[in-house]
Amino acid sequence: MAVGQVYLAFAIQEPALFRMMFSQKPNLSEKDIVTAQGRACFGYVLQEVIDYCAFHRVAGDAMMIAVQLWTLVHGAASLTIDGDYAKVAPELSVSTMIQEGAQKLLFLLPMRE
Repeated sequence: MAVGQVYLAFAIQEPALFRMMFSQKPNLSEKDIVTAQGRACFGYVLQEVIDYCAFHRVAGDAMMIAVQLWTLVHGAASLTIDGDYAKVAPELSVSTMIQEGAQKLLFLLPMRE
């Protein structure tokens, strides 16, 4: 959950850099270094989820959980910096939404015996 909050804060503080990092320019996204760095960053998230699942004895696919968390946080960050939440849900606390969404995702998972 803390990683998600930092991700959101980075997007808000550095929107141009955030957008560049995830640009849809094929010539940039096909570069090996970009792919390698992206995998390394996601690997950090995945390892956090693996550790969480092991510690809390969560029976779930860590990769799927990590992708779901990334999707929640990345989507929220993108919608925030693009001003979409301000237009349709101006009272929304995106930070709280990420916190609650991550908790629901992680705490509602089945536990191993």
